[in-house]
Amino acid sequence: MKKTTLITLFTFIISANLQAQFSCGQSSLYEQLLSKYPYLKTEYDMQQKKDAQTSSMQVQKTQAVPAYTVPVVFHILHMGGAENISDAQVIDQVAILNRDFQKQNADTSIVVPTFTSIIGNVGFAFKLATIDPDGNCTNGIIRHYTPLTNWDANDLSKFDFSWPRNKYMNIYVVRSMNIGAHAYTFLPTQPTPDSADAIVSLHNMVGSIGTSNVSNSRVITHETAHWFNIPHI
Repeated sequence: MKKTTLITLFTFIISANLQAQFSCGQSSLYEQLLSKYPYLKTEYDMQQKKDAQTSSMQVQKTQAVPAYTVPVVFHILHMGGAENISDAQVIDQVAILNRDFQKQNADTSIVVPTFTSIIGNVGFAFKLATIDPDGNCTNGIIRHYTPLTNWDANDLSKFDFSWPRNKYMNIYVVRSMNIGAHAYTFLPTQPTPDSADAIVSLHNMVGSIGTSNVSNSRVITHETAHWFNIPHI
């Protein structure tokens, strides 16, 4: 059920001129991974086929109330520059995620007719984490003073700050990225280290205020769809 809705949402986001405004590194990074480990493609293709069969048996329904709450933690990697974005900018991004995944975005009115009958409230609520992995209180916004803010997307060992993937959605905010993309994540069916199950985004692609703007405000919505296993169409 969730996957059908996400495909609709994801298709809309792409069609809403997003591709012209930002570059997603998901596909290119996965191709690099396949070049090193070709056997992974067979495993991935088998999982995608299984997921498609499961999805085709499910019926899409619009949900009035979110059925799942997704705890989110933002890891802000910075060296004291503009990349050290404000709490307000992060909170704005979470509000945008909730709007987009709960069918509260006004621009559903321009979805192409082919998909209008299956637009739905996905049933997800995103909330900044309030408890960290050690049981301590947190606001879900963690600042790390580190040169890793100049992010090397080709090194999967650098996800030093990830919280457990089965309890949190990890989002890394960085100053620069070395792959010519503005943001990326891996699909959950792509075999990568558990710590790399995270979204990485340039700071000026987070939310609609601060160092970002309205034009960039759907980038993490796009990447979150990848995080839920929706590939590029």
